[in-house]
Amino acid sequence: MHAALAHQLANRLDEAERLYRQALTLSPDETDCLHMLGVVCLQTARPTEAVNLIFKAAELTGWRIFGMRHNLGLALQDALSKNNTYTLARRIAYRMWRQQYVSSKTRYQPLVSVIIPSYNHGDYIAECLRSVYGQTYSQIELIIIDDGSTDETPAIIENLLINSPFQYKFIARENRGAHATINEGVALAKGEYINILNSDDRFAHERIQRMVDEVAGTSALWGFANVQIINSDGVLVKNPEPGSRAADLEKILVEGPLSTTMGFGLLQANFAISTGNFFIARTFFQHLGGFSHLRYNHDWDFALRATRESEPVYVPEKLYLYRLHDHNTIAESRIGPKLEADELFHTYFGADDLLWPNPFAPCHAYWGNRFLADQCRLAPHLPGNSLKQLAQRIISGGAEETVNKLSSFTSLTFLEEQPEVARILDYIGDWKCSDAIPFDQTQRYGITAMAIERLRRPGQRFTILEVGANRHRRLGALLPMDNIVYLDMEIPEEMKGDADVIEGDATELAFPDGQFDVIVALDVLEHIPTKKRRDFLMHITRVASLMTIIAAPFASPKVSAAEIDACAYWNRLMSKPYRWLTEHADNGLPNLAETRSILTELGMPNWSIGHGRLGLWGDMIKGHFASEAVPELKPAMLALDEYYGKYLLARDFVDADCYRHFLFCSSSSDKIECVANHFSSLLQLLPPMVYADLDAIHKVMAVMHELAIEQAKTRNCRD
Repeated sequence: MHAALAHQLANRLDEAERLYRQALTLSPDETDCLHMLGVVCLQTARPTEAVNLIFKAAELTGWRIFGMRHNLGLALQDALSKNNTYTLARRIAYRMWRQQYVSSKTRYQPLVSVIIPSYNHGDYIAECLRSVYGQTYSQIELIIIDDGSTDETPAIIENLLINSPFQYKFIARENRGAHATINEGVALAKGEYINILNSDDRFAHERIQRMVDEVAGTSALWGFANVQIINSDGVLVKNPEPGSRAADLEKILVEGPLSTTMGFGLLQANFAISTGNFFIARTFFQHLGGFSHLRYNHDWDFALRATRESEPVYVPEKLYLYRLHDHNTIAESRIGPKLEADELFHTYFGADDLLWPNPFAPCHAYWGNRFLADQCRLAPHLPGNSLKQLAQRIISGGAEETVNKLSSFTSLTFLEEQPEVARILDYIGDWKCSDAIPFDQTQRYGITAMAIERLRRPGQRFTILEVGANRHRRLGALLPMDNIVYLDMEIPEEMKGDADVIEGDATELAFPDGQFDVIVALDVLEHIPTKKRRDFLMHITRVASLMTIIAAPFASPKVSAAEIDACAYWNRLMSKPYRWLTEHADNGLPNLAETRSILTELGMPNWSIGHGRLGLWGDMIKGHFASEAVPELKPAMLALDEYYGKYLLARDFVDADCYRHFLFCSSSSDKIECVANHFSSLLQLLPPMVYADLDAIHKVMAVMHELAIEQAKTRNCRD
């Protein structure tokens, strides 16, 4: 085992594994050996094997070893790392729900009860009260309960209340504890909303007004804001020392709002920070039974219970000033808060399969593997039995059973009036494939394949040259019976030497006239320098005996604007230019009328049709850029690609405001008429794409774009 560990530390993992396994033949239940062999499996991307080994070691040690629990959590996370499109679709739905809240604000001025539980804070209570007096919101009642202070706090409060601008109640009594004092204050309150204020903290001047706007004004039941840390003297803490309490809190404050939902952020840590940061509908507080008896974590416990009932509103402004000093309750003990947190997690995860009123509550029933992965991250803190049950559930493969029964997004009430959005989210959520053709290629190759099939006589095989081909051989996949040759000036290394690939310049083709039945040039013309475009058109039409098919984005102010917008989005995500669209700008997009005129001069009658609504193209291409920047989004984008190919491709013909035009060129007018009649008939037979479909795609894609921008910002921040 010592020899194996030495190899493992030197990253000679094959030899380490051999020696660990040899040791286990001598002592099959050696827990350290099982554990470290599991770590080797985890290091070599075999999470399922790692889970089984570390699980056995943890079981043999009674789940007492922190390191085993931690590494088991890592292995379980890796085992759950498969693409989960359901979770991603629900995440998109969550962001759409948040947008709806923002757009539904009303001017509402409820009475707000500010409740101050005070205890031995004579040095701070004056600042606390004055921060309430200085609020920009006037509909306030003030309730103060002194919880048996032994210093001058009650006298200071009585003196300050003489000048209170608000109605107030003040009670001084024996000590009963913070949670009991707050619950008593709420019982006395008359306000529709309550905001606790701890007597050593203070409000920003606009605190109540902003919380009224964002929480009460959107009919939400509760919420909280960002927090500013202050020191014992009331001075803002900036650039705290690494490892200090202030630095730890700042990390929590930054990372919490970046989570999948606010609820998931609260599962990781209490980034609300304090009871004083909660802004709550009084009836909702009473419905939840107020604060629990926990001394250190009653605020965190309340937040998790509240999240199951109603999603909180998070206000990113620093509206609550939390004071760090030597007598903060949380600083009394190192072990007490941890023991309470373990109890809190045990209670929370013990009922994770229930269907909570909040459709975005962190639970397995709504989030599947995403929720289980969060449990895995908390593995060292879960009770042994809970962790054991979690591991057994994942090992048995039962992780998705519950969530698969709940795959319909029409159960989310805010989507009831948006059935098209719900249908698309359902499609993403149910998508199980590992690949799909990108929509932009589906547009080019799908329309081209349709046209070629119309030219074919029964049993006829074509010889086809694709100019400017990509490495995927998409045309061959759609036309498997034809003999297709791919030509490009740049051949990928892995394709060099292939019999169906030719390296060459289409402006100087050496093939004899009519050597191929069909020539295809899809989104190539715009990459040809302007002075060579006539030569390009002459050569590709010369070597085609039946038809030349050209597709390209042609010059128009709207097409240029769409490409500039897409380039700007790529630059924002990747901080570098996008090569192919940059070439469009450098070469200048071709002119449709001029191109058709050149073809006519070359003796090539032609017909054109527009395809690809410009707004839809912009949404989808930026979706692909988003999935390049954030791989987590790729499954959703692939699902949308497939959705486009199945339901939208054949309905995406449009005369004006299209991204590209297809040009069908042939010396035979019969061939052109055959293709033109086919697409004209298609337009008459298929129902047109309606606004609701386009609007639904736009709404889903807008959220994906927003997620990608946020992830890019987060990545840059962490870098």
